[in-house]
Amino acid sequence: MWPTCMWPARSDSAGRFAGSVFHGAFHFHGTRPGHAPRPAQNRLTAAGRLAYPRRVEPLDERAIRASFVNCSKGDASRIRMPAGFADGAVPWDDLDFLGWTDPGAPQRALLVVPGEPDPTGLVLRRPGAVRSSAMRSSMCRICLTDHAASGVALFVAPLAGPAGRRGNSVGEYLCADLACSLYLRGRRQPRMRLVRREETLSLAERIDRAMTNLAAFTNRVLAG
Repeated sequence: MWPTCMWPARSDSAGRFAGSVFHGAFHFHGTRPGHAPRPAQNRLTAAGRLAYPRRVEPLDERAIRASFVNCSKGDASRIRMPAGFADGAVPWDDLDFLGWTDPGAPQRALLVVPGEPDPTGLVLRRPGAVRSSAMRSSMCRICLTDHAASGVALFVAPLAGPAGRRGNSVGEYLCADLACSLYLRGRRQPRMRLVRREETLSLAERIDRAMTNLAAFTNRVLAG
């Protein structure tokens, strides 16, 4: 069953997400399940941007469960960790964010993105298996990796706050396995028969672009 949304409203006057993007990382001001509302803070540098580490830091299970902003604390407690998490097999050094499908609920996917002072997690609904042509190309809207059509899926996230409790949601097309970080670094290759698009951007620039796109999607969820 898809988790219900039972989290408190945020305390900022606009009831919206406050954040900025700089070099592929971003700052979230919102309320997490079981946490007191956090007031928005202005941490802009003199250049008007926020600077944070590029990669997501290794997280323990408690921090991951506490990060989710669009589900109840009870629902977060029932989420199963990624395969290999207990064995230390998560490739943290190659991850800009953590994304996985719940092993106990194949239609539920999770994202945990870096931020200061804490990471922010999103619960997503992923579609069931669909038949599509292997010759048709699709693109992830986060990392812009080209895939065969089956390599990209529309993920839907309940909005945070009252809007989510009313059943409102937003969606985005992402790599079906949520392995954007690995595709960007060439650690994983898309299954695609078509000619791949070549880019002149450096890896750092492509990571910045992907995290900017992910920040925009997260903004839409937390804006409610």
